[in-house]
Amino acid sequence: MPGGSADATPEETAAEEIHEETGFYLDPSRLHAVSARQLAGTLSSHKSHLYSAELDKEEVEWFKSQDGVVHGIEEDTERTFVEVYTVSQLINEDIVDWSTLGMIVSVVGKYRL
Repeated sequence: MPGGSADATPEETAAEEIHEETGFYLDPSRLHAVSARQLAGTLSSHKSHLYSAELDKEEVEWFKSQDGVVHGIEEDTERTFVEVYTVSQLINEDIVDWSTLGMIVSVVGKYRL
């Protein structure tokens, strides 16, 4: 789940971060706003804007093909890697933290409920 901040709209920032951290260009118009909430309310005033986008089979395969490929901004010493998992894997295995899992489940629940 790419994340970051910039002097742009939340949608433009999300699209820029997706490209920067994965190498995939996603037009901001494809993003669907899910919610925005404060993160770690007792520790920080940071707010996260959560978006989703539907990918076609070819796009999913492209993401899978990025296994082991380094992305990010080298001059900022940012090194990111694309990993593709099913929601079931994320729920049943120790892959992501509770906050990230909660964001993912809120997106899935919005479209499946």
